[in-house]
Amino acid sequence: MVAVFGLNVLVQTIVNFTATSLCLYQLLLGANNKGDGALSKLRSYQFIGEFITFNAQCYYWSHCSELLDDCNTALCRSLGNSHWTECDATTRNNVRMLLRRAQCPNHLRFYQGVVLLSRGHYLTIVKMAYTFVNFMRLKQAK
Repeated sequence: MVAVFGLNVLVQTIVNFTATSLCLYQLLLGANNKGDGALSKLRSYQFIGEFITFNAQCYYWSHCSELLDDCNTALCRSLGNSHWTECDATTRNNVRMLLRRAQCPNHLRFYQGVVLLSRGHYLTIVKMAYTFVNFMRLKQAK
């Protein structure tokens, strides 16, 4: 099950990056061209809608991963502030195991951390898409 979901996330990340790059490229190319190469209004709205949809999906996944990590941090903080050391031995052992698991970051990650969903990952995808668009525009200008 984890392997199937991990493959799904990897494919989804690649599709989001590719779709974001291509939509942004079409929008900027259509905005710069006049006459025959210009995009129609309907086509422009379609690319804007796709661009917003793919970015919203990628940002939502990243935001949920950040929320998961924030909940993990809050759990660790609340366990640290409780008086668990005054409990019996069994409870202390259970809380130690819980603290041990809660002290490491809990972002969604797949393929042993190759794909780590966070807001930083989202920002990296957006920057890479913009770099790709600039590269294609410079290559086309020559």
